[in-house]
Amino acid sequence: MVHNYPKSPTYDGLHPFVGRKSLVVSEAGVWAKQRKAFNPGFQYQFLKDLVPVFTAKTQLLCDR
Repeated sequence: MVHNYPKSPTYDGLHPFVGRKSLVVSEAGVWAKQRKAFNPGFQYQFLKDLVPVFTAKTQLLCDR
């Protein structure tokens, strides 16, 4: 069973920052298509390899 719940109206405030076609604000079929395209980037192995990069960048922000 698939449920497609509408996004909160508060997402409308994100349009100036992410655009109207962003995965963050898209819904239903459009969201599913975008998510399928981006899905490989969310695989565990890919993200695991990026942890050192995330850590280094976070440390730079914290040092400021």
